[in-house]
Parts: sequence; structure tokens; C-alpha cells
Amino acid sequence: MKAAYLLIIALACVSASCARSEKSLTVKTGTLEKKIPLSELKQKFAPENITVDDYYLKRSVVYRALPLAKMLAAFAVDFPAYDEFIFRCADGYLAHVSRADFEAGRLADFYLAFGENSDAFSAKIPQGKALVSPEPFYAVSTNLAGFQTLSWPYEVVAIELVNFREMFPAIYFAGMEKQPGVAMGFDLFRKECLKCHSLNLQGGDIGPELNVPQNITEYRDAATLRRFIRNASAFRARSKMPSYEHLSDKQIENILSYLRAMAGHKAH
Repeated sequence: MKAAYLLIIALACVSASCARSEKSLTVKTGTLEKKIPLSELKQKFAPENITVDDYYLKRSVVYRALPLAKMLAAFAVDFPAYDEFIFRCADGYLAHVSRADFEAGRLADFYLAFGENSDAFSAKIPQGKALVSPEPFYAVSTNLAGFQTLSWPYEVVAIELVNFREMFPAIYFAGMEKQPGVAMGFDLFRKECLKCHSLNLQGGDIGPELNVPQNITEYRDAATLRRFIRNASAFRARSKMPSYEHLSDKQIENILSYLRAMAGHKAH
């Protein structure tokens, strides 16, 4: 009887401990990595109540949030050699934004949300066939046009300051810059596709690998790929892949040129 009572007490303590657990953000600057609890983030970067027209929920939402540009500026002090911010998400998504865009003020309207009316989220975001929580952090903007700079990543678990070419060397190949269509395709792939897809196993994990063991252009014809890139949902109901109606035919062709070129540069 006594043993059972002690077990109940122990389980209650564990439950209370879990209830008190606090979300944290991992910050990587070069070779340094640290987990910063929300309480410390709130102390350093005064939280605000912000109202946004949520890109995914398609309605107005009030979030508790921290000023993102102020946070990134503070993190950058520890690694001045960076040229890219990576927002690593729990589902394998890798949002990223360049130092040039940051220094040009294109993140001025962005915030790192941590909840609605509290330190937690209640809303669920549609993702393919599922509804997912944006926990633990969600990058939002008071200006919807900012989506083209940073694609409102949710489930953010880490922010990393990196040298992009050093982090993703296998997506480059020597002489790429001498082929204009390929070079332009690389720039588009880096901006639009690497968030979800990997090449030579470097990049996002939410979508399929596109180069090894077979390059996607080796088993999908160009006409199908052009239509699929334009609107994947025309092929697959509730596809996780967004439409790319904003890309021109020439831009899509440049992406395919880059992918075809990468077929000759597979990492083994």
C-alpha cells in the first residue's frame, strides 16, 4: 500500500515537472551552440502583442512575439562571418534568409511568435493532409509581402548563423557560374526549393532528395516537371508542396537546367 502511494506521488511529481517544462530556442553561431529558454528570451527581447493577417490561417491573429531583427542582431555578435540565417524546423523544413536581406531591413516587420495570449499556441496550421501546431516558435510578419523574404517558418526549433557555401558545399560544382541558365537556376533553387528538398543529401528534409541515387530529371520528363513545379496540387491532393505560379516559364526552365547539370555531380 505504501509503495503504491509513493508511486502515485512520484508520478504526480513527474507530471508537475513536465507541466513546468519551458520551451527553448537553440541558437548556433559558428561552432557555438546554446539553448535559450523562453523566459530568458523574453527578458532580453521585450515581448509584444502583435496582430497579423496570418499567411497560413487566412485570418487575423494576435500573437505574443519577440522582435526578430533585434534578436538576430544580438546573435550575430557571436559570429560576424555569417552570410545566412537558417531557421531549422522540427519537421525538417529549412527556411533561410541572407545577411544582405537582413541588413537591408527586410526583416524589420518580422517577429518570433511563441503563443496566443500566453506562452503556447492554440491554432493549428494546415500542412498537406494534416493540421500541425506551430510550436515551439513561429516566424510571422505584420507585412504579408515579407513572405518573399522569409517564408513564415513554424515549428522553429533553432536559428543558425552560417556560411552558406560551407554548410551546403555539395549543391555547388566548379564552373557553374560560367553557365548563365544553370547559375540562375541555382539561385532560384537555393531560394525556392532548398527549404524542403535536398541535393546530394544537403538541404531540407520535408521533401524528397532530388539527386542521389537518381536525379529527378533522370526519371521524370521535363514537361511533367514543369507542370508539377508550377502546381503540385494538380497532381496530388493536399500536397505539402506549394504552388509556384509566381515563377515564369523561363525561371522554371532555369531550375531544370540546374537540376540536369547536378546529375553529373552526384555525391557518393
